[in-house]
Amino acid sequence: MISKSLVFLAIALAANIAAAAPRACEQEGQWACAGEDAARADKALNVAYKQAMARLDADGKIKLRNEQRAWIKRRDKECSANAINQGQILGCEQDLTITRTAEIQRY
Repeated sequence: MISKSLVFLAIALAANIAAAAPRACEQEGQWACAGEDAARADKALNVAYKQAMARLDADGKIKLRNEQRAWIKRRDKECSANAINQGQILGCEQDLTITRTAEIQRY
């Protein structure tokens, strides 16, 4: 007869192993997952940008458009310069895009 303690120990051990297991995309296809995350951040940025543009007058729209174009160039340059692989580039782009989305939402 198996004691309750051994059953509990087996369940706890299995739970710890499952919790420590990385997501499937962390094992294979890391860049695909990073790409999906970056794409979600980019979509959120695009929504915020369109909403801000709808609130602005003509001069404000021109200013935001020019700022956004300059920001994209800075983001791409910064992320490419500081990364050693595509996954790091995508992670950098995602982080900066999330920050930029918050900035645009304040327009």
